[in-house]
Amino acid sequence: MTDDNNNPGQPPSAPSAPAGTPTWHEVAETQPYTVVPEAPPAIRPDDAMPCLVIVSGQQMGQIFPMRLNEYRIGRADDADFCVRDASISRYHALLYRNDTGDACIRDLGSTNGTFVNGKRVQDVRLVVGDRIQLGKATIFKLDFQSTTGEEIGAQLYEAGTRDPTTEVFNRRYFDQHLEGDFRLAIRHREALSVVILELDRIKEVNDAHGQLAGDQILKAVATLIKGRLRKEDILARLGGEEFGIVLQRITTEGALALANAIRTMIEETRLAHVGTPVPMTVSIGVATLTHPPGFSEASDLLAAADRAMYTAKQEGRNRVVVAPTAPPT
Repeated sequence: MTDDNNNPGQPPSAPSAPAGTPTWHEVAETQPYTVVPEAPPAIRPDDAMPCLVIVSGQQMGQIFPMRLNEYRIGRADDADFCVRDASISRYHALLYRNDTGDACIRDLGSTNGTFVNGKRVQDVRLVVGDRIQLGKATIFKLDFQSTTGEEIGAQLYEAGTRDPTTEVFNRRYFDQHLEGDFRLAIRHREALSVVILELDRIKEVNDAHGQLAGDQILKAVATLIKGRLRKEDILARLGGEEFGIVLQRITTEGALALANAIRTMIEETRLAHVGTPVPMTVSIGVATLTHPPGFSEASDLLAAADRAMYTAKQEGRNRVVVAPTAPPT
């Protein structure tokens, strides 16, 4: 099975469910490309720079400003513009400026092709309003933004993906990325772990010191956890005093080690509110996608971690529980 589109003249459609769990292979394209005719030069503001705006896909609303002369776009962690979409190649396309400063895009031998305004391309100059599709679900639009507009756009995107109290990601962002990372782990037969943790007895803090104290403790805990994570890990506040972590390519053993380190760190940290010590502990659940996969959906993996966390609470709090590798039947 390959992920190539059977009709090179049309953008790829959503894939049907694969039989088994095939590995995603990066293959060079051999199909013919459509040549897009030269377009008239774009009219741009004096202080503007070209940028790509994601108008469809998991990261919808995110803006990639083109400050330098070239950027690699792909799902690899070290891609200049990293897009979490399993149908995008690790290094899918190159966005660059030509000799006259115009924005151009070049396909880098991707599996699923690069499409501009519905036509498959190899290397083409872009104009304002062009819609660029990479993979099966992510669509960009080329635009020019002034420095002020770019800052406003970035602020709006951040506001839509962050929890205002703790400044980590919110539940919507977490769910979207877990879904994408789950599909990617299935295709590559890689481990994927989810950690769910909940602060113990935070209600007692709110009752004794007020809601503001509780919010300050939540933010302090979030900051502590962020300090233990890799750049590619996703930490989000799922609601109330509950946090979730998505760990790409981390096995049960690695996730358990991290969870225990977080539990110990929070227990041993001297948290305080206006000089008053506020002891805090956490209960943690861990679930891991293994192969062959015991979970068919990302939501099943998340539910398993959540059940493990509640088991930790029922067993006395301040502990880590690992979920079975398959959901209960």
